[in-house]
Amino acid sequence: MKIANFRDYVNVLREVYSRENMDELGNYYRALMASGSALKKQKALLQKEVYRLNAAIKRQAEKIRQAEDKKAAGLAMAELRRQKQEQVKCLKELQNSDHFNVLSEEAKVCVCSGFLLQKYMARELLENNPLHFPTDAKGNLVVNTDELRRSDILQEAGHIRDFVAAYLVHYPEKVKTPGHFKTMLNGVRDWRGLLEYANDFFEKLNDNDFLEEGPVKASRQGTEVIQTWPDRKLQLVRLHTQKALDYESDKMNHCVGKGGYDKDVLSGKTFIYSLRDNSADGEWLPHATIEYRDGKIKQIKGYKDKEIDATYRETAREAVMFILGSDMAGSVMSDKLADARNLGYIADVSGKLYDVSSLHEEIELSSFSLDDKLLPPEKFPLLTVKSLSVSRPFKNEDFEILRKFKKIRFLENGYDYDGDALFLRQQIFSVLGILNYRKAEDRVGVKLLQTMGIIGDIHGKLHDVYMLKEDIELASLQLDSKLFPEDKLPFLTVKTMSAARRLTDADFEKLMKFKKIGFLKASEGYEGDYRMLRRQVFALTGGQSAEDVKTRVDAGLMSAMGFAIKIGDPSQYDKRGRICFDLSEPGQNRPEEKWVDVTDLGETVHIGQVSYGGDVWRDADMSHLICRDVNVKGELQPENAVQLSRLSGAYDVHFDHVSFKQIQTLDLSGLQMFERQLEKTDVMTASSFFWEGYTVSHFLAGSSVIFHGCRDLSPEAIRLPRGIKHIMFDTADCGTKIKLPDFSRYENLESLQVNHFDLSENETVRLPKGLKYLAFYDCSFGSGKNMDLSRFENLSVLRVKGCDLQGVERFAFPSGLEAFAIGGALFARGAALDLSGCHQMKIFDVDASFENKEIALSRITFPEEIEEIKLCGLKFSEMESFDLRAYPNLRCADVERSAFPKLRKLLLPAGCELKKDNWEIPAETEVVRGEGAKEFPPQEVNLSEHFLRELKFKGVKIIDAGR
Repeated sequence: MKIANFRDYVNVLREVYSRENMDELGNYYRALMASGSALKKQKALLQKEVYRLNAAIKRQAEKIRQAEDKKAAGLAMAELRRQKQEQVKCLKELQNSDHFNVLSEEAKVCVCSGFLLQKYMARELLENNPLHFPTDAKGNLVVNTDELRRSDILQEAGHIRDFVAAYLVHYPEKVKTPGHFKTMLNGVRDWRGLLEYANDFFEKLNDNDFLEEGPVKASRQGTEVIQTWPDRKLQLVRLHTQKALDYESDKMNHCVGKGGYDKDVLSGKTFIYSLRDNSADGEWLPHATIEYRDGKIKQIKGYKDKEIDATYRETAREAVMFILGSDMAGSVMSDKLADARNLGYIADVSGKLYDVSSLHEEIELSSFSLDDKLLPPEKFPLLTVKSLSVSRPFKNEDFEILRKFKKIRFLENGYDYDGDALFLRQQIFSVLGILNYRKAEDRVGVKLLQTMGIIGDIHGKLHDVYMLKEDIELASLQLDSKLFPEDKLPFLTVKTMSAARRLTDADFEKLMKFKKIGFLKASEGYEGDYRMLRRQVFALTGGQSAEDVKTRVDAGLMSAMGFAIKIGDPSQYDKRGRICFDLSEPGQNRPEEKWVDVTDLGETVHIGQVSYGGDVWRDADMSHLICRDVNVKGELQPENAVQLSRLSGAYDVHFDHVSFKQIQTLDLSGLQMFERQLEKTDVMTASSFFWEGYTVSHFLAGSSVIFHGCRDLSPEAIRLPRGIKHIMFDTADCGTKIKLPDFSRYENLESLQVNHFDLSENETVRLPKGLKYLAFYDCSFGSGKNMDLSRFENLSVLRVKGCDLQGVERFAFPSGLEAFAIGGALFARGAALDLSGCHQMKIFDVDASFENKEIALSRITFPEEIEEIKLCGLKFSEMESFDLRAYPNLRCADVERSAFPKLRKLLLPAGCELKKDNWEIPAETEVVRGEGAKEFPPQEVNLSEHFLRELKFKGVKIIDAGR
């Protein structure tokens, strides 16, 4: 099934965006189609060359160890590394030339939100058809564009656009491709889920910074009074600033604030108006929000994006007419006004608008909800409704209300009914004027038919379940459905039976009463012993082995029975290859998959999915199992720890919110670690792994152990596999004092991250020389510390986001460092960072995910090679001078939304672009560009005598494994 008039449907969606953005979007797709294949080939060639040079560097490293003339071998290594850097630079330049990354922010919103609408909104229309559009002769959906324009779902599409816009404002560095949202929303299944995700996102963005000086002042700041109604104590104001938008968003509980509209409002592309109280002393509370753009009213919203309260409706209409300079009817007919419904107008099937407050003639509506507050019940006798929905379980009083309507052509309700099904059938038939169930198919929705005891078989024929006397076949059925009396079960063949809870022996007794069950899905598995589950499934299906039943039950039940998918070459492993201590998501199995009995192996196998249940782990042949993903949840018991230590090998081991209270030590040293040959994931986007933000790409393909949100975790008591490459320690017990293990023993370690710990008791942290990625998040280091990483030449990424570094007296960085993220970190007041030796660093970005946080650094010295500096959204409280003239390659200095309260001079090199939207500097600050800059010596760090007395120069030293 598809949308028959797809072009017309897309034209309606285009109205959610501005004209210029749609023009830019068209150019983007045309350029993408013209150059996509050529760009891909160029990237592939460069990547192939980088892989070749990596292999050559590894071989050369071995030669250095064996060579007598180590100087010559070292020079050869340096040349190889230089060649690799050149290729990587070319690859990055090619990637940066990608068409998406050169789009304006508004056009990126169009691309990304358009993808979400294509995936989720189209599916909602095709699968659930909430607007009850007709189908053509081929069964394809025919969208009524006028109804779509007037519908809530199109307004919800605008909400999704606003969500994407706000996300891009807050996390611009994360969105490198349009596919970012596909990955991020992988767990969101439907349109309702997408809306809930967007609402949760906006809720988490809520802060009250705009209320710092009180709600009365907050309601006035950034506003311009446009029109007043003194007799009604109301006024229309225009919102000019970010804080004004945030205030509006907070009070109206919608998304005009929080970043999504800031740029367009500040640039003048979009006008946001608010209908507010008008008082001399009190708060100007809002009652309606109006968006004006491209000569049209795009949106009019009341509280929570609903219709405007009747008390303010007439004034809101006058405000709209004032903005448009035309009467209401003329505005609607000229398509200048959207959301007329929120102003108290309702459209009939022909699109004609009626004022609900003065409705006195009979009209026909395309759709209507029984809980709609726009029309009072006394108006229902005037209404004929093509499709009426009830979005909650029926109440007995609803039937009398339904009888008030002149006529209901189609009735839908997707909820179960607590009362007697035959009584419900009687009431619905009476409301609709139906004499028997055979006449109900075109008048009642499928779920409501089932609730009334009427069901369609796989051929579409309706049957009365209470009068059933012949065999029928159903496409699907819920095990807990009360639709069929037990004496009717022997007549039923069910293609797919589903259970939304753990199966019991009593459930299998019920299943045996059906004539046949084609496929059994049980998302929560089975509550008994795995051997009993085997007997139950074999009896139900008539099978005697895993091969017999693999197409009859889902993967979760197969795993609960102690079976696992045997998978072949590691390069072909898919994402289902997991081993879990809790039940995994089920999926219908492909016939070509080979399942093995994990309790009876005899040879080493790479397995897919096994769920922990009953005694299967006690009996599993762990010494012959190599698992793609070991996933542990809940409270780890000593016997589970022993079982893990017996495992032959794994690719990724993930302890997800595990409590270690019951165990003293965990020994994984005997675990052999594996990597996939082809599938690699950037550590910045790996599930539950390193925190996202600006960095250079660093990939993993297995060989990782992750402790995520764990409790009672003592890293020092854990022995990890010798061949491990990636480690993360993340605790739910924030601020716990711990001692870190000696990481230098893990010679292959590439990535290390530590989150939420107090590390002040560590005198020394030992790291391997080959470490490439080091990150601390929300950690405290205590006083009198040194962070000397200068010896770790391979370290390319260092992240100290949210860390307390006030006691760190000295920083030293390696020459190969490419990225250093400091967002939210606390430094000693007046401290300095010297990055001048980091010759690989081309971009410095503090990471603005810690918006408005203070950075107490007085000076940052960059390498001569720096090309871009991004210091966005932060407060640099101690910086008095910012001299960038020593960096000839600097193309851009971005200080948008940042504050420099002590800054006296900013000196820029010739050709450097300064991005400074909404930055805050003293009025006397001098900005000098290019050759005309005067010499201004760097500010030295002066420490008070009291602070000097408090310093202790004996703290943590970070050294390499060879010292």
